[in-house]
Amino acid sequence: MRSRIGLLFALILSATAITTSFSFPLTDVSSTVGESAQEAQRREIAGDDEIALDRIVEADEYIVGPGDEITIVLSDRLVSSYSLKVTPEGMILIPETGPLRIAGETLAAARNAMLTALQNRYKNVQISLFLTKLRRIKVTVSGEVEHSGTYVLSAGDRVSEAVNAAGGLRSGASVRNLLTIRDSISLRADLLKYQRTGARSANPYLLEGDVIVVPTAEPMVNRLSIYGAVRSGGSYEYAPGDRLIDLIGIAYGLNTDADSASCELVRFNRDRVTSYSIQIDIPAGNMWEDSLSRVALLPDDRVFFRALPKYHRVAHVTVAGEVIFPGVYPIVEDSTRVSDAIEKAGGLTDKASLPEAWMDRIGYESPDDADVERRIRLSERRQNDIEAEYLKFLAMGHSGRVSIDFKRLIEDKEGSHDITLKDGDVITIPRLSQTVRVIGRVARPGLVEYTQGASLNYYILQAGGFGWKASKGRVHLIKGTSGAIVRPSDKNPIEVGDAIVVPEKTDRNWWGTIKDVGTFLASLATVYIVIDQAVK
Repeated sequence: MRSRIGLLFALILSATAITTSFSFPLTDVSSTVGESAQEAQRREIAGDDEIALDRIVEADEYIVGPGDEITIVLSDRLVSSYSLKVTPEGMILIPETGPLRIAGETLAAARNAMLTALQNRYKNVQISLFLTKLRRIKVTVSGEVEHSGTYVLSAGDRVSEAVNAAGGLRSGASVRNLLTIRDSISLRADLLKYQRTGARSANPYLLEGDVIVVPTAEPMVNRLSIYGAVRSGGSYEYAPGDRLIDLIGIAYGLNTDADSASCELVRFNRDRVTSYSIQIDIPAGNMWEDSLSRVALLPDDRVFFRALPKYHRVAHVTVAGEVIFPGVYPIVEDSTRVSDAIEKAGGLTDKASLPEAWMDRIGYESPDDADVERRIRLSERRQNDIEAEYLKFLAMGHSGRVSIDFKRLIEDKEGSHDITLKDGDVITIPRLSQTVRVIGRVARPGLVEYTQGASLNYYILQAGGFGWKASKGRVHLIKGTSGAIVRPSDKNPIEVGDAIVVPEKTDRNWWGTIKDVGTFLASLATVYIVIDQAVK
C-alpha cells in the first residue's frame, strides 16, 4: 500500500507541474471597475489570489466549474494530499481512477462522485475532499449601471458585486427586479430585499457567462406602499411574488407600539381607478409570520398598520430656574400636580422669585409672528376690545402660558392654583429680580428697583416722569406672573416683575370730528323736516 501511495503522489506531482492554470485574481469590486485578463494573469503570477467571501461556502449551493481547485487528503499510516483543478471542459483528472465530469454539479454532488471513484480504488483508507480555491469567472453587466461591460469576478461573488464592479446603479435604476440571464433561464435579483432583510436568495451567486440586466424602475406605478407604525414606511418598487411579510421586512419591520394583530390593505379594483379596503386579521404567536407569508400582494397595494394608543407612553415635565435640582422629572398625567414637581426638584432656592414664576404648556404655541403682526395692523374699527387684547397677548409670545399664581400656591397653599400637569409642561422659577419695568412714553424707560407698596406715580417718577405726548389716563400694568394687561388699582397692585406701560397720546382728527358732527346735524334736520311735513 505504501508503494502505491508513493507512486500515486509522484504521478500527481508530475501532472500538477504540466497543468495549465485557468484562474484569475479577484477584482476588488467595491472600488475597481473590472480588470483585463492580462492584469488578472499578472496578479496571479504575483501570488495575489486570495478571495474574500461573505460566508462559508455551502456545499449544497455552490456550483463547481472550470478553475475550481479541490484538494484530496488520503489518511492511512501516512497522510498525503494533492490538489486538482477542474479543466476548462469541466473534468477533474484523478490519477488511477480516470477523468470525472463534475462541472455544473453542486459541490456536494461533486464530492460524492469523487469519493465513490476513490473508494473503489483505495480500500481501508480515509478520504477527505476540500474546495481549496475558487475559480475566476467572467460576467456581463448591462442596463442602468454606470459602466456596462464584462468583468472578471470570482465564483464566490453575488449579483451585487457585479453591479458594484460596473460602477453601481444609476439614478432611477431598478433595485428589486434585476435579471440574471443564465443559459436559457432568467433569475431575478432583489438587492433592496437582500440589503434590508438579509435574504441571500434575493442576491444569488454568479456563474461564468452570466449576463446581468438592470432595468429602469417605474416611479409612479408598479409599487407597494406601507405606512403607519412601521420603522421605515414609504413607497417601494414591486417585485413579482411579493408577500406581506416581504414588504414588512423591506420596511425594517413594525414599530414596537404597532397593532400587530391586524392591518388594512387598500387595493385597486379591476377598473384600475377605484379602490377598496381589506381588513386583515393576523394571529399571534408562531402563526404570525406564516399568516403574513400567505398574503400575496399586487402592484400598487397599500398597507396600513395602526399604533396602539398610549403604548408605554411616558410623561415628564421640566422644572427650570431657581430650584435645588433643575431638570426633567417623570409624572403621571392628570394626577401629578405643580407642587409635586417642585418637590421632586428639591424645592425652591432662597433666590427664587415666585411672583415672576410661570408655566408653559406645549400645544398652544403662538401663531406665526408675521400673521400676528398682520392682524395687529388691522384697523381698530375692525377689532373689538376682546380681540385687541387677545392679539396683544399673542404678540407677547405667551399663548401657551398657564394661569398660575405661584406666590399664592407656594406661600398661601391655595389648592386652586395647584393644577395637574400634562406631558411636556415647563415650570420656570426665575431668579428674584426685585425690579419693575417702566416702558413707553417716560423720560428714562427701563428697570426700576421694586419698593413694597409703592404707587404708580412713584415708579413713573423714578423713570424720569411722563414724557412728550404721554397718555396719562391710559397707563396699564402688564402682570409678570400671567402677562395679563390690567389697570393699576388696589386689586391689581404693582409687584416684582410687572411692567408699567405708558402709551402715546392719540392725536385727534378735529376736522374729521367737526365734519362728522355736521353730517349728523344735517341728517337730524332732514328727519325733522320730513316729520313736520307729515303732521301738517
